[in-house]
Amino acid sequence: MSTLWFLAALALDDRTLPTPGENPGETGSFLPGIPDNLLILVVSIGALLAVPTLKVAVLLLREFKFWLREHL
Repeated sequence: MSTLWFLAALALDDRTLPTPGENPGETGSFLPGIPDNLLILVVSIGALLAVPTLKVAVLLLREFKFWLREHL
């Protein structure tokens, strides 16, 4: 849970982001039109949710494999 709090704080901290106009031609955003802090938050939450989802998928696949062996 502390990892989620850390990532949320990182995503909401505007001080770590480059300011627009710092370098010529730089917009200050990784993807124009989407704030970097929102992008960091969405990617972080997606990564945190992907790990348990993959673990569940592997467990279900193993159970299905054992079920197939018993019934075929």
